[in-house]
Amino acid sequence: MPSHETKIQYAKTIISLFPKLRYKNTQEGYEAFYDPVTKKGWLNTRARNLFREKQNISISETTLVDTEPVEIVQDKINFLKFASPVQLEDIYNKTKETFKFRQNHRDKVAEIYPRFIDTDGLISLEFTLMYPNAEEFIATFSNYPPIIRVVYQKTVTNPNNSLLQSNPVDDSEEWDVTTRALIILIHLLPPTSSRKAKRESTACAIDKLITFRNMQSAH
Repeated sequence: MPSHETKIQYAKTIISLFPKLRYKNTQEGYEAFYDPVTKKGWLNTRARNLFREKQNISISETTLVDTEPVEIVQDKINFLKFASPVQLEDIYNKTKETFKFRQNHRDKVAEIYPRFIDTDGLISLEFTLMYPNAEEFIATFSNYPPIIRVVYQKTVTNPNNSLLQSNPVDDSEEWDVTTRALIILIHLLPPTSSRKAKRESTACAIDKLITFRNMQSAH
């Protein structure tokens, strides 16, 4: 979760961007979003709820994975490994049915599931399974890059000016406006640590935002 100082800065930035949200009955006007004394407020509550939602796992999904016999899952994987790309409907169905199992083998997807390499639309299907609300997110998120850039510029001591451009200067620009906004969010909401893993650096988190894999075998 964001640090104490970061929450204060976020609260100040919110009332700076939206003056009508300033709470007149408090000393600074931003305490409703985050009170430095009580360490409570809307920002703190929202951050805790998001953290809890991330940890929650659907009981029905867990039961589906745990109760399905290993032999049946392995048969479906073997089918996907040796199926012909023309068996499109069966490949799609088996890909959906093995999705939960595949989460533990992301580093070997091309090896265990070679149909991702030669079957049209299979990667798009996998992305939809991983992020079922992706289209809704993209449509909604497109409204926020301008605000995100302002928050970044006001709260970061040494902002990266290349991330603040509202439009690409030319075709050589590496990322579009939406991707730059997502990178800015990683700076504003740095990675958190867990019980099993140390806190990851912001640079490492940015590297994981978009990952490129070379799927061509050497000859």
